[in-house]
Amino acid sequence: MSLGDYLLGQWLPAREVALTYSTYARYVTSVEHYLLPHLGHVQLRQLHTDQLASLYRRLALTGSRTGRPLAAKTILNLHQLLRAALDTAVDRELILHNPAADVRPPPRSAQATVITSSSSVVDGGRAGRLPGVVAIEPSWNAVPVGRGDGDAPR
Repeated sequence: MSLGDYLLGQWLPAREVALTYSTYARYVTSVEHYLLPHLGHVQLRQLHTDQLASLYRRLALTGSRTGRPLAAKTILNLHQLLRAALDTAVDRELILHNPAADVRPPPRSAQATVITSSSSVVDGGRAGRLPGVVAIEPSWNAVPVGRGDGDAPR
């Protein structure tokens, strides 16, 4: 069974009666927008910690529907939803271990830097100039992505 099938076909329907309508709707939207496109096809038993960490990094950089960084609070909410769903999967013996238990989402104070061109960036709403293109992962390391002229940095 895939993660998407489990979340939308079993876990969310079982939780619907215990949640307010707005919370249930937010959970469905979060799953559909942020989880399914990236990990919905992954089999529950094949889901690993590194896949979740990679998802959280990707969302922190370009995860919003407009391609901008997704708020750290939204990623935290998604992590909490996923952790609860996978805890239930462990309880139901669908998986042996919850991989979300071993991953930390980015801190709520994390702010991503968004590349807008080869020489300008928007950092927390403030424009600035850089001598090359560098993507800053919130609370991680700077990752060179190129100089804007087609060459990777050396």
